[in-house]
Amino acid sequence: MKKMLVSVLMALSAASAMAADVYYNPLPSNGNQNFTGMLGNDFLVNSDVTITAIGAFNGSAAGFSGTITVGLYDITDLLEIHTVISAHSFSGATGTTPYSWQSASATLLAGHTYSVQASGYGADPNGNTFTGGSLSFDNLGGALTQLNGRYGTSATLGVAGDATGAYAFGAGNVQAVPEPETFAMLLAGLGLIGVAVQRRRQA
Repeated sequence: MKKMLVSVLMALSAASAMAADVYYNPLPSNGNQNFTGMLGNDFLVNSDVTITAIGAFNGSAAGFSGTITVGLYDITDLLEIHTVISAHSFSGATGTTPYSWQSASATLLAGHTYSVQASGYGADPNGNTFTGGSLSFDNLGGALTQLNGRYGTSATLGVAGDATGAYAFGAGNVQAVPEPETFAMLLAGLGLIGVAVQRRRQA
């Protein structure tokens, strides 16, 4: 029983550590939107998730010619937007993946709507061009629902912006993992099994 419990705990720990990119491009290429204003993506949280990192789209690792800022905001009430992860700055970054990442930590609550927003792209000599709509969305097993893209002529983040539409802007991203809400129930069940086994041995 102890070996079983240890194995389950290790499996649960490994599962909880596997964060996924919420937005991703299966065929990464240089570029993002040739737009100087805020570019955002909205999503609804159906069950609690934990954010582990925030990222800026880096195409095929061409790097950023300027500074890109990315933040995450609770926009459940557009009249009272709350900062969940304050803006992170990215500049000169290169790598081997479509996104450059920085560690971040936040819990997103079920029933709330969030917007990951970025600004600073504009006309980029590294080849940043329009790639809206080319990204895929990972709903993390149903924990998230993709909503609209959001954009504004101002570069200010944490705002409602000027308009929304059915777009997937590559600009900003987050890595997330579902909260292990069922883990406690599973462990409680294993505990009851352990008690039953112990009583049987004693009998």
